[in-house]
Amino acid sequence: DNFDTIATYSMVPLDMRQVGKAQEWEEVPVTGLDTKYLDNTTFGFEMTTELYRHKSAREVWEVLKQNPSLAVISSLMLTAEGPGFGSTPDLVIGEGEITIETEILPDDIYVEVRNPVTSQVSRLQVIGVIDQMAFYAPLVAMSGEGLEAIMGVPLPPVAYWFKIAPQSTDQVPQLAKTLESSFRENG
Repeated sequence: DNFDTIATYSMVPLDMRQVGKAQEWEEVPVTGLDTKYLDNTTFGFEMTTELYRHKSAREVWEVLKQNPSLAVISSLMLTAEGPGFGSTPDLVIGEGEITIETEILPDDIYVEVRNPVTSQVSRLQVIGVIDQMAFYAPLVAMSGEGLEAIMGVPLPPVAYWFKIAPQSTDQVPQLAKTLESSFRENG
């Protein structure tokens, strides 16, 4: 087989606010990562809560996979100053009190997310800030199982992630053309 892993993620815009802060709801894209994605991602963390401080990034992703009430955030969620491209939400987790220079993420950072269809509110604990060099990292990530529980329905993938098998690395251009053709033919 040409691929070691084929992983997916789903994304839903949810209303979000930090618990215990006088914040308005703001729509933020929340990404649900499937098990294969969580098992294979190599994104590191700028910081985590004390409980995970001495854990490897791999161990933090494993905890996220096991507990649907946990989330991690991009460093863009810590400041109102975005990188100058794309869409950065006005919602600031920690209201600017937490910076990348902070060594440990406080254990009491929780966000509420609201299902846009049912208005049901769920609470997530933020346990980590994804490495700021992870350019393709989502703003807010959690397990796909957790996001589906919030939405109450199975969610279709919005993107696929392919990890090429070592014996197939010389075939990348042809594999890319084949994948492109398959996706074009099948929507």
